[in-house]
Amino acid sequence: RHWLDVARYADSKGAAITDGEEYPYAYTYRDWVIGAFNRDLPFDEFVHRQVAADLMEVPKSELAALGFLTVGRAYQGGQRHLVVADQIDVVTRGFMGLTVACARCHDHKSDPIPTADFYSLYGVFDSAVVPKKLPVIAEPEDSPGYRKFQAERLALAEKVHAHVKEVVPEYEARADPFDFNLGKANGKLNQKQREKFRSLIGQITKLEVASPFAPARAMILQERKPVDPVIFVRGDRNARGEKVPRRFLKILREEEEVFEKGSGRLELAHRLTDDRNPLTARVWANRVWMHAMGAPLVESPGDFGFETARPVQLELLDHLAVFLIEKKWSTKALISHIMTSEAWRRESRAPAELIETDPENQFYARANRVRKDLEAWRDS
Repeated sequence: RHWLDVARYADSKGAAITDGEEYPYAYTYRDWVIGAFNRDLPFDEFVHRQVAADLMEVPKSELAALGFLTVGRAYQGGQRHLVVADQIDVVTRGFMGLTVACARCHDHKSDPIPTADFYSLYGVFDSAVVPKKLPVIAEPEDSPGYRKFQAERLALAEKVHAHVKEVVPEYEARADPFDFNLGKANGKLNQKQREKFRSLIGQITKLEVASPFAPARAMILQERKPVDPVIFVRGDRNARGEKVPRRFLKILREEEEVFEKGSGRLELAHRLTDDRNPLTARVWANRVWMHAMGAPLVESPGDFGFETARPVQLELLDHLAVFLIEKKWSTKALISHIMTSEAWRRESRAPAELIETDPENQFYARANRVRKDLEAWRDS
């Protein structure tokens, strides 16, 4: 659950979408995360698959990992730039503890992240889109319930096309009844008719959410022709400035290093965890320590920038990061290492002079008392 919070997991698209607001297949990402931790998927692979599973040779079921990039807030048409900005933010803050999204309109105020870095990554994520038809990752059993679900779904799709046909007599539905790309007919619908069109599609989404017979699908991204990004001056997408190549952050790459394979998303996934990037292992070690010990070593887990105070226990953080890498990025090994330590096994009671000397317990001479959170109370 703690990782799902980082991934801004939600079953719905946000207030901007009023019809069909649910993500009917968001649960496949949630289930993938649970399975990944249960089987102790190495954290570097955990990163790679959430950023670029579709570009890796992995089982079809692993495509569900891409929900990390696609379960974010949705926006009404014409605001794709906000979706891409959200993907940049969740990747850079979630894995590296860097607020790269703050460089969208201007160079970062406190960290060495120029605006060009934001738009270099913008080109990577803008080169992939969510396909209209999501892939099935678990074949459903042929049963009366499944056949009924298929029939109901088809009937709802035919209602959508019938509505458009009624308004635009020359409209012809495509061969795939679930392809709702209206083409020229789209411009002939008034606002009320378009709202009904979206409402009818929303009924299909609601059926997919509610039916236990809906086949599991992965919320994937699909590569398209790579986008050559330009800087949006002051963040205005209509004010197109200097061209920039698709590449990694300036502070963590060679000057001429660029992504060369397609969009560069798979290369980005590997750069997040290679030995030239000192941040990802430390950020993950800090998050694990925080949930095990009740307080993080770096006080802002999603921001390792200059505005965040230098941790008192920096050597400990380095030790945990190195341990994680040496144990082949095993999260379970890291948890075990922390929970068999003397620091974790200490009691919360301590002499008054010790509490007075270190009131915030920055040196962990005693245990932090931690309230059980709501989800743990519910689940137990």
